[in-house]
Amino acid sequence: MARGKQEEDRLASWRPHFSVEMQRRGEELALAGRVLSIEREEKRVIASVRDETQTFQASVDVASRNIHTASCTCAMFRQMETCKHLWALLCALSGAAVTTGKDAAPSGPRSALRTWLEGLDKLERDAREAERG
Repeated sequence: MARGKQEEDRLASWRPHFSVEMQRRGEELALAGRVLSIEREEKRVIASVRDETQTFQASVDVASRNIHTASCTCAMFRQMETCKHLWALLCALSGAAVTTGKDAAPSGPRSALRTWLEGLDKLERDAREAERG
């Protein structure tokens, strides 16, 4: 029996570094539209992520996919080297969370965020191809 093409889990390489609970809480932040002001500086992506009480700065090097290059200004990250804010950023970057909060980006196919995410996806593909070749 032929299997249809399964949807790629863009977060698969990151999942082992985050507890299931941390992933759940981070995805909730992303779904609520709390990943704000995403910016790219070369291979690093930086975002403000608002939780229940504060806004934190989370960043990650998406090209290397190395968790040890990630950072966040929250106390949990200082203790655990991962946090829900970082997972929320990764969810937003991967398109795994469709935002629904009042601060959410437009969901149209050509929204600025969608265009940016497509460009980021291409950057990641190009980086993987360069590593192989």
